[in-house]
This record gives sequence, structure tokens and C-alpha cells, in this order.
Amino acid sequence: MHKKVFAKVRQNFNCCTRTNVMKHQKVFFKSLVIIVLLLIAMPSTTCMAQRSAGRHYDKELFGKSRKGKAFDDKIKGRSASEKAKKEQARKEDARVKAADRTMNDNRQRHFKIQSSATQERMINNKKSTEVKYKAKQQKQKKEQTKPKKRNYKKP
Repeated sequence: MHKKVFAKVRQNFNCCTRTNVMKHQKVFFKSLVIIVLLLIAMPSTTCMAQRSAGRHYDKELFGKSRKGKAFDDKIKGRSASEKAKKEQARKEDARVKAADRTMNDNRQRHFKIQSSATQERMINNKKSTEVKYKAKQQKQKKEQTKPKKRNYKKP
């Protein structure tokens, strides 16, 4: 007899838990669908404050804008970083100039070391190379020009 009662209680308990679980699942999926729809329907917007927006209000209220310029990050960098960039560019330019100077000095020294016959040959080679280079440039220029349009007779 006790076995039958416990079996019925178990059946009722299982049946109730199944329906409760199903109800919870339905509620969960419905809320999930609503949240997804809200995320899609209402896009997130970020507030981008404009630095010069205050000037427009001043102009509307008083007919003129504030004295001085608004700071623009796109055009001018912060002072410390801008100074560092300028210093780096200055050092790079100085390094390039020094490298060019040493290269020219080495060329001149190398040229002076050679015998007179070798120096003449080097000068002639340099001239012939320049002539060939100019001819090549002119040939490339001619190839790049657009062909003339043909005039077709109208019937």
C-alpha cells in the first residue's frame, strides 16, 4: 500500500516539475527573444561631444564666438608628443644629411685615389650612363602618352 502511494506522489511530483521546467523554459526563451529584438531595434549610439560646439551656442546667444581657437586633436597634437615628433624628425633629417655628406666624401676620395687613366674612364662611364638614362626616360615618356583619337566618318 505504501508503495502505491509513493508511486502516485512520485508521478505527481515528476509531472509538476516537468510542467514547471517547461514554463521556465518558455519564459526564458520569450525574454531572450525580447532582449535580442531590443538590441537589434535600438542601436547603441555613442555620445561624441564636439569641441567647437560651445562656440555655436555662444554665437547664437551673443552674436559672436569666444576668443581663441578650440583645440582640435586632428590637426594639432598634444604639446609633449608634438615636440617629441618634431625632435625625432629633426634628428632623422640630420642623420640623412650626415649620411649623404659621408657618401659624397667617400666618392670624392675614391676618385682622387685612382690614376689619371682610370679617372678619365670613370668620367666617360658616368657620361655614357647619363645619356642612356635620359634616352630610357624619353622612351618611357613616349610610351606613356595617349594615342591620338581617330576621326571616323559619320554616315
